[in-house]
Amino acid sequence: MYKKFFMFFKRIMSLLSNLIESPRPLHFFISRLFVNYPFFFKFFYFKRKNYKLRMSPSSIAATMYSINDSRFDFEENFLKSLVKSNDYFVDVGSNIGHLSIYLKKSIPELNCISIEANPNTFEILNNNIKLNNLNIKVFNYAIGERDDLKIKFQNSYSDDCNSVIVDKMENNIQDNLYIVKNENSILVEMKKLDTIINNLHINRNIRLLKIDTEGYEFFVLKGAKNILNKTEIIYFEYWDKLANKYDYSLNDIEKFLKKKNFDIFFIPKNFKNIKSSKLERLTNTKNFKLNQNFLAINMNFRNLF
Repeated sequence: MYKKFFMFFKRIMSLLSNLIESPRPLHFFISRLFVNYPFFFKFFYFKRKNYKLRMSPSSIAATMYSINDSRFDFEENFLKSLVKSNDYFVDVGSNIGHLSIYLKKSIPELNCISIEANPNTFEILNNNIKLNNLNIKVFNYAIGERDDLKIKFQNSYSDDCNSVIVDKMENNIQDNLYIVKNENSILVEMKKLDTIINNLHINRNIRLLKIDTEGYEFFVLKGAKNILNKTEIIYFEYWDKLANKYDYSLNDIEKFLKKKNFDIFFIPKNFKNIKSSKLERLTNTKNFKLNQNFLAINMNFRNLF
């Protein structure tokens, strides 16, 4: 009894503290409501730039509504600068679809393919695409190096941290991992990216492949050996803390992509466009204690940049 009361009191105090510190207190309060009571907000949406998003039990939706975060603006504008009309954009780990939707709204002739593993988040993604009346191909799979495999996937409110679950995450073998309890997992089907793209019979280059899979990026790439030959740019994130869950390092990604003739570059803060910006090549795979986004550019297509 006392334990439950203490936990309830702790949550209330945390909520009040965040409410006071929030630059948009009213928006923050409403965002907490639609996270905890999504039924009442089922038909509501909010506008962001040139698109709309459903109010949904999603940490990304809540953050976008409650905080005017410049990181979202930078990523949207950055990816927009890399694609043009009739290009193919593949969004692996699309979450609620904000990037695919923004790019498709900004460049209507862009070909978008959005892939999200978590079925609950996938439903939100689908609803957001319908809300914006867009033609985006969507798939509900975890992307990896094998086909037709049922795997455990995290199913938590912090949907921007959901990822493939491995044994040591559940058994707490190693510190500093995102530990997932059994009741917070769900079974999803895994597919190789090669399989999905081949089934779509795409005969042109993939201009931009974006991968945000909370540490599973290396295995996404390993399941895309064929389409990487016709992929021009890869945008992916890396963080030691995430990669440690799956026992690989950035050095492994670099070696793998090097065989496919990709060079990896840092993304400068003052990035304007890929032709005029000075990109710093990754020359040594040091430790990354913070999350870092990279561009991998296929040198077979360097004349396009």
